[in-house]
Amino acid sequence: MSQLVASVPLSSSTAAQQLATAVTNSVRTGLDSSGHDGAKAALRAMDEVRTRMESDKNYNLSTAANKIDTERGKTTSRPYYQLTQNSSSTAAVNTIRNIAGNTGTTLTQPTNTTGRLLASNCFQCHGTGGVGGFDRIRGGNATEIRDYLSRSANSSIMAAHAQGYTTAQLNAIITYLQQ
Repeated sequence: MSQLVASVPLSSSTAAQQLATAVTNSVRTGLDSSGHDGAKAALRAMDEVRTRMESDKNYNLSTAANKIDTERGKTTSRPYYQLTQNSSSTAAVNTIRNIAGNTGTTLTQPTNTTGRLLASNCFQCHGTGGVGGFDRIRGGNATEIRDYLSRSANSSIMAAHAQGYTTAQLNAIITYLQQ
């Protein structure tokens, strides 16, 4: 949790405090409602909210949660928003667990593994807590990695990581993740 909160700029200390409180409460709710799996789902959801806040450079918890709900087609139940606002919502935790695919879905390795070793560095952040992994960052959004090459390395963790690769290596990573 400290890593999640530490990533919010000091100029947004109120947002960091709100995030810390929401994370603590939602993980507690996840534990109470669904045990270890519920806590992992809640923590993963809060990390998604934190990531959205960071990528949008808008440190409003509600705004970030609403955007994720909209992207997931959950504009009626709004589980991410509910989790950030009403951390005792076991229904939100259970909905998020189902969205995240915690129902025993088996993922298969893509046929083409070119770029896989290079992409393994992505798992350090995108697969933290022993959950998630490449399945959460695969698809069309992988091309946004190129955008980080034009940013300074100290602008974000993604920019810092992207700077360590050549254009050809980034293209291999993107190709692997888009399978």
